[in-house]
Amino acid sequence: MKRNNMFQTKAQCGINVVGEVIPGSYSASAGVWVKAGPVYETDDERGISHFIEHMLFKGTQKRSAKDIAAEIDAIGGSINAFTGKECTCYYTRTLGEDLPIAIDILLDMVCNPLLADTDIENEKGVVCEEILMGEDDPEDVVHENLCIHTYKNSPIGYPILGNQNSVRSITGTKIKDYMDRRYRPENIVIACAGAFSPDELVSMVNEKYTKKVLQESTPCVPSNHFEKGKQIVIAQKDVEQAHICLSLPCNTFGDRFAPAVNVINSVFGGSSSSWLFQNIREEKGLAYSVYSASSTYSDTGYWTLYAGTSEAKAKEVLSCMLDELKKLKKNGISREDAESTKEQLRRGFMLGLESVAAHSSTMGKDMLILGRMRDDDEILSKLASVTQDDLREAVDMMLCGDMCLSLVCKNGDTDGTLAQMIRDFEV
Repeated sequence: MKRNNMFQTKAQCGINVVGEVIPGSYSASAGVWVKAGPVYETDDERGISHFIEHMLFKGTQKRSAKDIAAEIDAIGGSINAFTGKECTCYYTRTLGEDLPIAIDILLDMVCNPLLADTDIENEKGVVCEEILMGEDDPEDVVHENLCIHTYKNSPIGYPILGNQNSVRSITGTKIKDYMDRRYRPENIVIACAGAFSPDELVSMVNEKYTKKVLQESTPCVPSNHFEKGKQIVIAQKDVEQAHICLSLPCNTFGDRFAPAVNVINSVFGGSSSSWLFQNIREEKGLAYSVYSASSTYSDTGYWTLYAGTSEAKAKEVLSCMLDELKKLKKNGISREDAESTKEQLRRGFMLGLESVAAHSSTMGKDMLILGRMRDDDEILSKLASVTQDDLREAVDMMLCGDMCLSLVCKNGDTDGTLAQMIRDFEV
């Protein structure tokens, strides 16, 4: 479906403004996307992007934290934020008629944060508790360790939350310096979808973006590379299950391999009819949670396989995972499976487009990372045009020999069996 109501322009300050008017919608979803995350942090700033996300909700020069919440509640809307590896997003959903209030609040938070010393000190405790909460969740730990060791020499491997020491060292001066460096017009995209006027949105951004921009160039960002060879990280924790994660290299965000990798992932472990799910859970009853998923960024990407099982069954589960990878390498994806999966993905994509928030998010992320928007026709035509050769080439890229095993369990890999299985694995 061709979308005819998408637009892209630049505000007077240089911010990219993108949007889509959706006929028949009553609501509007707006997001402020910023190139701020672990990939842009220096060694003494670990976790600062996420910390700033918290601090912007603590109040501005004219609004308290309670005022922000009360204004959004008064119009029946919602406001939230998240921090990823290479972006931070602040977003709202309101009625279209209330979009001016939402934009005013979002840009007030971005341009005029209070950053009071007492709030900074209090929030350090909150974020440190958030870190501890993650450390108590073995599935979080196994995935975090996987990313750290998959990218052990790259900034994208650093935890989004930072660590206890780095968070405790954050100061108001560090926050202001980082925001001056990253929260600049060339690093910001404002995206909106739903019921609104594009001209009024641009006028609002011109009026409400009041941050004084320093005329300093943005420093270069180090590139990220999937670690070569076989990496193994094992953590012992007092848990009931063994949590097993594997990573393999895959596509970057939006590159030519993306549609083929999506097909492979769905067939392999991305659904309840997938190979992993059917083999490990349905046929052998070895695990409750088992899946695969890809994580993609501007210059790298990795494919994750996960299963949680009893420690006694860990070897059998890992063996099943590796056998399925060998099957993938040897046989590839059949034409029949590829065609049915492409149709499944097409339908899932179209269902997702019924959400104005999904429209806004897709446009914002595309513009921030790719520097352009993709409409439905482009995405769906590339999916439909995936060939058997594309699938084989993508499989070869993913199964090139580089791999990381992350394991969290009570006793560790006591006899080294699991680690040796990875070292011996060849396709």
